[in-house]
Amino acid sequence: MTDQDQASKVPNAYWDDMWTTDALPTPLNFTPGIGVKPVPRHIRDFVVSNVRRVGATPTVLEVGCAGSVWLPYFQKDLKWRAAGVDYSERGCALARRVLDRAGADVPIYCCDLFAPLPKLVCAFDAVVSFGLAEHFLPTRRVIEALANFVRPGGVVITMVPNMAGWIGDLQKHLHRAIYEMHVPLTPEALGDAHAAVGLEVLDARYVSTADFYVAIAPKKPFAAPFARVGLKGMRLFSKALWLVENLTAWAPRSASLSPYVGCAARKAG
Repeated sequence: MTDQDQASKVPNAYWDDMWTTDALPTPLNFTPGIGVKPVPRHIRDFVVSNVRRVGATPTVLEVGCAGSVWLPYFQKDLKWRAAGVDYSERGCALARRVLDRAGADVPIYCCDLFAPLPKLVCAFDAVVSFGLAEHFLPTRRVIEALANFVRPGGVVITMVPNMAGWIGDLQKHLHRAIYEMHVPLTPEALGDAHAAVGLEVLDARYVSTADFYVAIAPKKPFAAPFARVGLKGMRLFSKALWLVENLTAWAPRSASLSPYVGCAARKAG
């Protein structure tokens, strides 16, 4: 049994099954407009502002990059020297297809986060992950593994869904098995996990206003009827908040509604 098997709340086969698809994820859209979903913009702002702490043209690794729409953006739009790592062969293949669609040339490495290729250790200015750390126990263990990829003085940027908020409550009732694959993390808990492995926490907070499209619906249409009605209502509420933000730039963050938790921390050096 590998370290990943011991720590992960999610079986490896789950990810292989998830990435068995011909459909490519929708590219990022930061175009201004009242009908545009602002959540990716908030994630971008959190990531970019913290990566830029290490320089204007950093080397950046995305861990858990299966089907990533961020890698093309990092390379083509931001001119960062990017790379990706994922455990799933199918996920890596999907990431390469997304890169091909964008005309981006980014190396993708298929390897275990806990047993990285030697050439990747201490090789990057920054490592980022979107929805990875919440699948492992203890959380500090996966943060320590992420930190192995950055050189001294580099930054670790971790983004996780806010399963401690209302999204988690809905997910629990809609699809309990999916909820159980997550560790609910607050900014304080995520920051503590980074600090526990010797990283200096630079920024730990809720990210964005609301996004109840994060919740996964039940497999059976008749399951959890009250939760399904609640999900539809909260999705409409999300859209209303996005409209208000796009019209007024008002974007409050809260423990209950914010869809994500982000943490940025620096490695000593």
